[in-house]
Amino acid sequence: EIAQCLVGSEMCIRDRNPFSVISNFQTAYTATLMKGNASSNIVQLRPKNARTSQFSQVVVTIAKKTNLPSKIIATMRDKSKISITLSGYRTGGNFPASTFVYNKKYVPAGTQVVDLR
Repeated sequence: EIAQCLVGSEMCIRDRNPFSVISNFQTAYTATLMKGNASSNIVQLRPKNARTSQFSQVVVTIAKKTNLPSKIIATMRDKSKISITLSGYRTGGNFPASTFVYNKKYVPAGTQVVDLR
């Protein structure tokens, strides 16, 4: 299915990126507040259109102190899961453009590289 995606296409990136769920949750997902704990709220997101979404659900843990996500668990339609734990945030960074340039010397020979720009 990924091979059918256009490399770098917005839809390809959006449909396979758990972070995109957070930015699109109001239009594409139904949110349900689940039981959290003293330090976190848990929100379950289910796609409004399950036939077109790659995710069957996404569970986002939000730190009460910062109101920022601390964990995202995305369950794909095939029941596989992607789990992302966010341990910290750094904003306002000033990075040189070279930070974001692909350097093939860091990738083993024969590795398939998919350009998602």
